[in-house]
Amino acid sequence: IDIVKLCDTPEESGQFFVSPQIYTFNVLVIIGLLIGLTVAALTLYVMTKEKLKVKDESAHVSTIYQKAAEFNAKNSVDLDNEKAIKSGLIPKEMKIDNNKISNVWDGAVTIESNPKFFKLTYDQVPTSDSCVDLLSRQKDIGWDTIVVGEQTFENYKNITNIDVTKACDLREKHVNIVFKKIKI
Repeated sequence: IDIVKLCDTPEESGQFFVSPQIYTFNVLVIIGLLIGLTVAALTLYVMTKEKLKVKDESAHVSTIYQKAAEFNAKNSVDLDNEKAIKSGLIPKEMKIDNNKISNVWDGAVTIESNPKFFKLTYDQVPTSDSCVDLLSRQKDIGWDTIVVGEQTFENYKNITNIDVTKACDLREKHVNIVFKKIKI
């Protein structure tokens, strides 16, 4: 450490002054560390928040699938958003406004169903990790086909993580996902 003696008189001996260059450097290092820790904390917060959104949306997709299967087993009525809302198939946590259903990313959720198929469309799903996580969480639910953007996967249960990652790694910020089940 660069320490400069403040006075040369015997009465003032023992009083020292730290060089301003060292003090400034130490302050800059501390500020840099605080900025780095703040950025790391914000990044972790954003990642955790997005993971929770995916978890919630995956639960919504699964709930809609299960309730629609039960509904179609008892009724031969074709489903759309309006009928799904009136029948209580949509989780209460989802945004509903004038028969329009929205996911946590403010994308439209569309339901189409008849006795031969059930289709659930999710618009505006963020690409990369959110897309991959949502699709991975739905593998064991029972969907037959999934469409990610323009790419269709038949026999969805058997697609690999590499396929899912490639499908979600688009040049766009968001992708539309269509879940399909034949004869639900």
